[in-house]
Amino acid sequence: MQKTRKMILFCTLALSMILTLSAGHVEARQSPTVITMWHIAVESDSFYSVLPPAIERFNATHTDVQIEAQAIQNDAFKTQIQVAIAAGEQPDIFMTWGGGLLQSYVEGGVVREIPELDGELGANFIPGGFAPSTFDGKHYAVPANLAGVFLYYNKDLFEQFDLSAPATWDELISSCETFSENGIIPIALGNVNRWTGSFWFMNLVLRSGGPEPFMNAFNRVDGASFTDPAFVEAGVKIQEAVEAGCFGEGFNGVDYPDEQLL
Repeated sequence: MQKTRKMILFCTLALSMILTLSAGHVEARQSPTVITMWHIAVESDSFYSVLPPAIERFNATHTDVQIEAQAIQNDAFKTQIQVAIAAGEQPDIFMTWGGGLLQSYVEGGVVREIPELDGELGANFIPGGFAPSTFDGKHYAVPANLAGVFLYYNKDLFEQFDLSAPATWDELISSCETFSENGIIPIALGNVNRWTGSFWFMNLVLRSGGPEPFMNAFNRVDGASFTDPAFVEAGVKIQEAVEAGCFGEGFNGVDYPDEQLL
C-alpha cells in the first residue's frame, strides 16, 4: 500500500501528554484510559503481522491504558483522516506520511512534538528515519516502517529468451522490449491508485540527482521544484519504459492486488 522509500509514520496528537496525564490519574479512574488510533495495517498489508500484535501486547500489559485501534484501507484512510481533522475529531494517534503532508499538520497545530525522541527512546531508531518527520529540530512522528524497493526477475524467462539479468537502464529497456514483443508483460505494475508507479519515479529521481532534490521537494523547501533536472530526467525515463512496453497495456487501470497476481 501505503510503500526509493515508503515511510509510514505514527503521528501523535499529544501521545506524551496523554500518557503523562494518564499516569497521574490512575488512582482516580475506575476504568482504563482509552487511546484511539487509526492505521492502515489491514489484513492484506505487510504491516498487518507487526502492528496489530504489538497493540495486543501493549493492551495485555497495560491495564490502566488501552489502545482502541481501527484499521482502515489505505485509500479510504486518506479521505477519512482529512475529514476527521477538518471536524476536529481526529484520533489520538494516527498513521500518516512524512514530509510536506506531516509539515502541514505541524503548521496547523494538528499534531504535537514528541520530545522523548531526543533521548533514549530515539536511540532505538535508525537516525535517517527521522528526517521526513523532523521540523525545526523537533520530532513530530515515530517512524514505523522504512522499506526498500527491490526488483526481482524470473530466471526461467530470461534463460528462455537468452537474456542476462539487466545491469543498466538500457539493458532493462531492451529486456522489456524482447518480452513485450513475445506477448509477455515484462514488469507487473498496478497503478490505478498511483502510489505503486511512484516508486519507479522516486527511485529514478534518487538515481538521477541523489537524495537532495527529492528531500527538498518532499519537505517543500523554498525554491524546490518538480522541474528540477533530476525530476525531468526521471520523467523521461518513465516515458521510455512505457513506450518500451515495460508495464504492459492498461497498467493504469490495474489495482495492486491484481498486480501481485501477474
